[in-house]
Amino acid sequence: MSKYTVFFTSMGWMGFVSTERGICCSVLPQKTRYDAELELLRRITGQSEFSPAVFDDLRHQVTAYLSGENVKFNCRLDWSWATPFQKRVLEHVMAIPRGTVLSYGEIAALAGSPLGARAAGQALGANNIPIIIPCHRVVQKNRQLGGFTGAGLDVKAALLKLEGVELNKTKQTRD
Repeated sequence: MSKYTVFFTSMGWMGFVSTERGICCSVLPQKTRYDAELELLRRITGQSEFSPAVFDDLRHQVTAYLSGENVKFNCRLDWSWATPFQKRVLEHVMAIPRGTVLSYGEIAALAGSPLGARAAGQALGANNIPIIIPCHRVVQKNRQLGGFTGAGLDVKAALLKLEGVELNKTKQTRD
């Protein structure tokens, strides 16, 4: 059985789900606890138990990160939801240092698919664990924001600004 929690952060309510293998799902900041919990429970398959104590360390890390601290998330991840290509792309995204951005094409090349910018964007859009897997650090080749699945450009811009990066917004919705 999976476990989940929701908690308030400086950007809004967030939620996380964990299996015995590790964190498998997160919800980006929402306006209300209800919204965060509803979004989280929509993504859980099977039964899940509300268990905030299991997430104490992660809650402290996320809160510190959203307060502007340079945090390296220290948690196991359950990759069962990701295809091999998605996992490869997202592992490269996890290696992008705070305050740095790469383009979809650059990430695709690192993942072994130099012509696969769109495929890399689709892998980012499927990211089940945003914030911990910092897909907000991937932008268009012209260094404009692009999109941000599940939260919109305002949240992506705020996360990048928190890390010291400011880019222009675009109207595109692809992540």
